[in-house]
Amino acid sequence: MMRRKKYKRRFALFLFLTALLLIACVAVTEMRIRPVLSAVAESRAKNIATEAVNDAVWQVLCEKDVQYESLVTLTKDENDKVTAISVDSVNLNTICAEIRRQITDYFKSLSEIQIGIPIGSLTGIDMLAGRGPSIHVGITLSGSAVTTIGNDFQTAGINQTRHQMILTVNTKVYVIMQSGNFATEISNSIVVAETVIVGDVPEIYSDGSNDLWQNLVGYE
Repeated sequence: MMRRKKYKRRFALFLFLTALLLIACVAVTEMRIRPVLSAVAESRAKNIATEAVNDAVWQVLCEKDVQYESLVTLTKDENDKVTAISVDSVNLNTICAEIRRQITDYFKSLSEIQIGIPIGSLTGIDMLAGRGPSIHVGITLSGSAVTTIGNDFQTAGINQTRHQMILTVNTKVYVIMQSGNFATEISNSIVVAETVIVGDVPEIYSDGSNDLWQNLVGYE
């Protein structure tokens, strides 16, 4: 009877220690997986966001046949010298709104994405990084975008100035995983229109929001 009780106690202790060991192994494995998984998920999210932004921008620009002349009006004097630049803010706002809508709709259409992490990458050993079979984990993405238009004036040669209209899209992507959620941001800048102005850069720039000249910018 005593031997049986001792055996039961030893067996219970063995099970307890085995359970502790398994829990410790799971905890260590999770600690190794989580940062690697987060890094891979963030990289994948940024790639998807960049593709979504590029596709949305080029699709909208092509559909609306955006040209420099459709966004900007150059005012000239009797000597054909450019005296002012006026931007069609209504058209620009429409373009930006459509780009934001397409990006948001793209993220809404995404289903769960499977990402694979090679087992060798979880060991922390550089020689084994990227090697071995992959562990597949599902992630869900959602995102939102903010668009802004900026102007850039650069010297393009003797008595010439290049005017570029640059669209900047700041995208915030939310990554949802079983191990935790996080957000990442990415910024893309794309030239949507440009021209070369021959002569002096005009001293007046207007955003076209009303009949008065605004945003006065002086150039030497």
